[in-house]
Formats: sequence, structure tokens, C-alpha cells
Amino acid sequence: MDRRQNQEAAKYALALKSLNVADKHYKNEDFGKAFANFLLVLKLAPEWKTDVEHNFIVTLQHWTDTLESLSRVSDLFRCYEQASEVLPDNEMIFNDMGSSLFRLGFKDEAASCFRKALRINPGFLDAKDNLQNVLSALIERWHFRMLNDKVRNHAFQSAIRKAIQDGHDTVLDIGAGTGILSMLAIQSGAKHVYACEMSKTTYEMAKDVLTTNRMSDKVTLLHTSSKDIVIPKDIPQRVSLVVTETVDSGLLGENIIQTLSHAWKRLLIEDNTGNKLKPQVIPAGATVFAQVIECQELRKQHRVIVDAVDDIDLTCCDIISPCMMGQCNDGDATISVEPYSSEILQRVHGGYTPITGEFQTINFDFNNPQLVQSCEPGGPVREYAVPAIATGRVDAIVCWFHLHLDKDTSISTSPDGDSCWEQAVFPVHPSHCKPGVGYISKGDCITIQGACINNTLNFKIVRIESSQSCHTTVGSPTSLDKSGHKIEGKHCNKSSTSKLPDTKLVSASGDSVRTDKSDSQPEADHSVKVFSVTSEEIAAINHVKFQDLWCQVVRNEVVNRRKQTQKGVAQNEEATNETAEACSDVVIMDMTSGLSLAGVHAAKAGATKVITTNQSQKSQQALQHIAKCNGIAEVVLVYGEGEDDEMVDVLVTDVIDVTGILKQRVLEDIAFAKSTILKPGGCVCPYGLTIYAVCIESCTLQQESGVIDNDRTLGLHIAPFMNIFQTSTHQEIDLSTLPHRRLTEPFKLFELDFDAPINPESDTLPPFLENYSSLHIPVCESGNVTAIPYWFEIHLDKKYSISTLDEEPHWRQAAIIINDSMSVVKDEIVCIKGKLQNSCLDIELNHGQISEESNSTV
Repeated sequence: MDRRQNQEAAKYALALKSLNVADKHYKNEDFGKAFANFLLVLKLAPEWKTDVEHNFIVTLQHWTDTLESLSRVSDLFRCYEQASEVLPDNEMIFNDMGSSLFRLGFKDEAASCFRKALRINPGFLDAKDNLQNVLSALIERWHFRMLNDKVRNHAFQSAIRKAIQDGHDTVLDIGAGTGILSMLAIQSGAKHVYACEMSKTTYEMAKDVLTTNRMSDKVTLLHTSSKDIVIPKDIPQRVSLVVTETVDSGLLGENIIQTLSHAWKRLLIEDNTGNKLKPQVIPAGATVFAQVIECQELRKQHRVIVDAVDDIDLTCCDIISPCMMGQCNDGDATISVEPYSSEILQRVHGGYTPITGEFQTINFDFNNPQLVQSCEPGGPVREYAVPAIATGRVDAIVCWFHLHLDKDTSISTSPDGDSCWEQAVFPVHPSHCKPGVGYISKGDCITIQGACINNTLNFKIVRIESSQSCHTTVGSPTSLDKSGHKIEGKHCNKSSTSKLPDTKLVSASGDSVRTDKSDSQPEADHSVKVFSVTSEEIAAINHVKFQDLWCQVVRNEVVNRRKQTQKGVAQNEEATNETAEACSDVVIMDMTSGLSLAGVHAAKAGATKVITTNQSQKSQQALQHIAKCNGIAEVVLVYGEGEDDEMVDVLVTDVIDVTGILKQRVLEDIAFAKSTILKPGGCVCPYGLTIYAVCIESCTLQQESGVIDNDRTLGLHIAPFMNIFQTSTHQEIDLSTLPHRRLTEPFKLFELDFDAPINPESDTLPPFLENYSSLHIPVCESGNVTAIPYWFEIHLDKKYSISTLDEEPHWRQAAIIINDSMSVVKDEIVCIKGKLQNSCLDIELNHGQISEESNSTV
């Protein structure tokens, strides 16, 4: 008994000693040693959990961040495992572990961790938000639109049934997804179907779908690429029919040419003259169409079109999107970015204007193996001469296609149709139009080059001709050899032709790119640097109203801070000139993600130091060049975290992501910065936020957020399995173009004040980190509430505000999806409950009562 007591006493003595050591290392921010000692404390004295847990979790978060930054992956997950052993019911451990797994590319494992966190604490919004992000990455949202497209499903069913009736009873489904095409083949009478799917998540889901639909014995599902299938190891023999839908908005972006080339060589039966049954591919081919358009929204996404923001000169560089960079570099094989983006043209903000009519371009015959294989290294380059039907700016070439499933059945991805497809957008640089003009006149002839380069479609403008000089037939193709020389076609009058100007842009990476920076300037004869940043960064700079207000706010804060410090120094009789100079220093920290001009504004207003913390390498290069060209000394702009223990006067950050949600952990970052690095009396820009919402009915949003029912999938039971991957928040909505009906008037959900003081010694959370609201809102129109979109009014300071629902915003909106839509009647009162924890927002909807006065709010 005495020995046991002595052992217990020794254990607790060691635990106490380890706790003291852990606290010491924790205060010194030596988190590796603190973690080891806290871990020992919890193993020796688990009953001390309540006193130790908070500091242990903070230590774990800092230490794992360090290990991840050093790429010590095995040590990273060993720490998480050790932490979960001593605190198996702590949701934050599993949430943080899932976040690390997600960042490292382990999506399925990340989802499992987030689900564990939510089982421990179902109300943990951080884990809920993270799970939604990983589910969106595992199953992209376009899958829902595709499965809900009954016309598309019927078309594939018809083509597959005809092929099987013609004798093609052995089938390979490439890129099987949920297995819908495989099941349609079985229903049509196929003897056996082999299906391959590379995604682990989708493969596992397809197995469950096949079992539920009682077809798992007739479909052999392989977790592999079709190019890795070996006969007879994986499938016993070649098949007579291949079905696939490995196409994207640009037709070839999912490597259908390479896939089918391999299938013809290795997987389809050989096309012998004595064999009555000919091998077949569904789809049989495709016809690509194109059109030149003017669209201000696309222009603002792909190139900075403003020459200056206040007094910051931007003519020193040309800032363009990655896909425009690919266009300007003539399809250079070293550039891996696709030369196009994707848009639902019917829902582009502000609409678009056709500059040409639609014209037919390239035809693909997937049932001709020789033609398929000839496209693999890059098919012939063709030129198409089309007349302008309107005067305007040339912003993009858009393309779509008719997918010919067989000779009788096709589906179209045209913007005029009502399909699940987006269209491909090839942005046009102004240098591809008339030098110094940037627009064309009605009747001008536009020559467009189309080609299959690196297994990707590419369209670009190569010539603009006046109406008198062009005699080619509309849309008539001219073939070029690999050196670019004409093989056939009419010649145009060269004396009246506008070719690409010779102006050169020297990119930050050393590439040369043709350009004509200003639409109103004559052709320049000097080099200008080009930088490629994301479309979101470009759109933000082109948002003139926001940039003008932001400039004023940042400048005012710097000027006011300098005046305040100088006034304080002037009242101090003992202050020397050097002291006065030092005391008037104003330090700014810009935590904005991506290319931000706030730091340059601050420097021009007199800030002595600007620390920028969240710039990518490309954004930093662009910012350094802009600052240099605007006379900002290199010592003023500092990139990184700044010096240890350095305090700042003004904290600048962007709080709203362009997709319409709060930026991840942005409120936590603001709270941390206010309590650690912001000087007393310092301020945060923006000052705060107001969050608004509205209840709507939108069938479109429903179809993009989940599979509606089994009727959409022709009676096949797919919806329950796909809808596991539904998320409650749908991002990147444009309420101005989304088809919907408002069922309530907009209402205020939350108001956040970042200027509220924080006591660093207090355990109380800053008020903007945790908010709850309960509202009773009258229904103004009967219908079914399918979603609650929300948006933000950003209070840049006490005077200036801007809404993310602005007429010309660079932000979109987000919505909480009501998966089981709620029927409401006019004058009914609905109960809205909002919850904002950290940077995660959730909204609940319930019935209230019938209002006596339709316009009353309880």
C-alpha cells in the first residue's frame, strides 16, 4: 500500500514539474517543448484536463503549423494522434487534423476527421464549414447539374440502347462517375459492362449505387484509369462499345483525345473487314461552334483596364489572367494553364453583346481512330474569316459544341439552350484588335485561328480587316501547316489588314507578350512588364467604386495618424527633432490576400512602413513593380510578417471572399492581431460589417445543389448517394442573374464592429467572434423557400460603406440551401435563427405564425 502511494505521489510530482516546464515554454512560445510536456501531464494526470486543455490545444495548433510549414508530415500526424489519444473527445483536434489533411491533398481522410469532430460537437461550425469545403472538392458541383439534366440522360439512354440493339453487348464505361451510363447499358440489354473511375470517392459511391440498383453482378467496376487497363488481367477481352462523357466546357479539357486514342489501340475490338460488328464509341463525335462577343464583366475579369487608381499609375504594367497569358503566348507548350475559363453565359453579370454571328469551326469524329490519333500531337491549325455584325469592343471568343452521341442523337452546350453545361471563354487581349483602338466596326472581317494544341482547344484572333478588303465566305476555314503557311483558302488584301502590333510586353518570368495597354493610346514603342494574377485579383482592381473609397479610407487613416502623433510630440517640450521624427512614424499592416494596392496608397500618403503578409509570389512581383514605378522606396514596402514585437497603427484586410462568404478565419485573424500587434488607439480597416439576407425560391439553385429525385436519373437510385455530398452553403451566386423569386423582403442578420476594444488579459471573446440572432420575418409572397442568400455591407470606416450586392461588384453572393424546401404563404411569419461563430455563418428557417398585418415584423 505504501509503495502504491509512493508511486502515485511520484507520478503527480512529475506531472506538476512537467506542467511548470510546459507553462514556461508556452509563455516563451517554444511550442515544440511545450507540447511534449503538456502531453506528459495529460498522460500522468488526466483529471487535470480542465485546467490544461486550453493551453494544450493552442500549443498543438502552433506546433502543428510549424511542422506543416517544415514539411515534417510524419511528425505532424504523430502529434495529432498523440493529442487525440489523451483528449479523444476534443472536436478541435479532429478539425485541425482534417484541415492539415485537406491542405496536403488527403481529401477522403480529411472528411472523416471533420465528421468525427461533428459527432463530438454537432454545433461546431468550423468543422461543418470545413466539411462542406472538402465535400465540394470531392464531388464538384457540376455533377448535380449534369445528373438533374433529364434531356442529357435521355439522349445517352437512346444512343446506348440503339448501339446495344445493333449487337454491341460488351461495354466499357470510361470515367464512370456514379455509374449512370453503365446502368443504362445494362437496362438496354448489355451482357456485361466494365467501368473505370479514377476518383476514390466517386468509385466508392458508384459501388454503393450499383449494389442498390442490383447491378453490381453485371458491372465490373475498376478503380483505375482506362489507360492502365490491361487485357486479360483487368477485363477478359476487348469490348465492342466504349461510352464516356470525359468532356468539359472546352470539349477536350478532360483528355478525351488521349483516352479514345488509347481505347482504339488497346481496348476496342479490331475493325476487321470480315467482322460484321464494327467497334463504336459514344459519343461518336462533336462539332464546335464559336462567336466573338463584347462583355464588360469578362473584360474586367481577365485584364486590369484602369490606367490609374487615384494617383497610383498602372500604365507601367499589363496585368492579365493566366488564360489570357496563354493566349498571348501563342499556345506555348510550357504554359500548362488552359487558355479558357468557363461561364454560364446566360447568367454573366450585365450580359453580353454578340460581335459576330455564331459560326461552325472544328469537327471531331471519335469513331475514326486515324483521325483521333492524328489529333493527339496537335491537329491542323485552321483560320475562320467572319464578319462583325456590330461595332464594339472585342472581349472574348466563346465556344460550345454539339456532342453527337450517334448519327441521330445529339446534345448541345449552346448558351441559348437549357442544359447543364457552361461555355468556354477565350479572353481576347486588345493587342489582337486594331492597334490603339481595342474595338472593331460593323462589317469588319475578323480572322480567327482555331487549333487543338496540347490536347486542348485554342481560339485566338489573328487579323482584323476592313469590310472592303475581306472576300472570304463567312466562317470559311483555311488550313495551315505546322509552320503556319496556308494550305488552301482565299487570300485577303494585305494592305488593309491590321495584324498584331509589334509592341512587346516583358513578363516577370521573362516571356514576351504582345500588348497595347490603353484602348485609346497609340501603339507604344517601349517595353512594359506583364504580370499574370488570378481573375479575382484583377476584378477587384477593376472595381472602381471600391478602389476609390478604399484609397480615401487608407489615406485618411495614415494622414490622421501622422497628425495625431505630431500633435502629441509638439506638446512634449522635451522632444528632440529625432524623437519627433520617430514618433510621427506610421506603420501599416496589409493582411489582404492577393494583389492589394492599399499598401501603395498608404505609402504615398506618408506611411513610413507598410507590411504586406498575404501576397503570392506573382502578386508580390506585380506590387513591387507598381511601387517602384510610382516612386515608393523599397524600404517602405516590406513583405512577410515584419519584425518580432513590432506594433502597427493600422490593420488593413479584406474580409469577404469573392465567392460571397467570409474569408476563412478572417475574424479570428483580426481578433488576434488586435490583441497582439495593434497599438493602443490603432484601428482596423474595415471598421465592421452588416450582414443581410433574404428568403427566395429558386429551382435553378436547387438543381445546382443536389440531385432532385430519382426521376431526373430515369428511375435509377442515385440521388441518396450523391446528396451525401450536398453542402448547406452555395457560393458564387449572382443574384442579379439567378432565376429566383423573393418570398420575403431583405432583413438585417448581424452587425459586427471591429473597432470594439479587446482586453488581451480577459478570457472573454471579442463580440464579433460569436453572434446569435433570432428574427421573425413576414412572408411577402407565397412559395417554397429553397435558399437564403446573404450579402455584406462593408463599413470601410465611419463614413464610407460599400455593399457586396453593388451594381458592379467584384464579389458574388452566397446562400444557405434549404435542402427540404419549406412551403410558406403570404403574410405568414417565419422564424430565422442566425449563428456566427468565428468566421462561419449558419442560418436556420422555421415556421412562425400568420401575421395579422402583412408588413409587420415581430
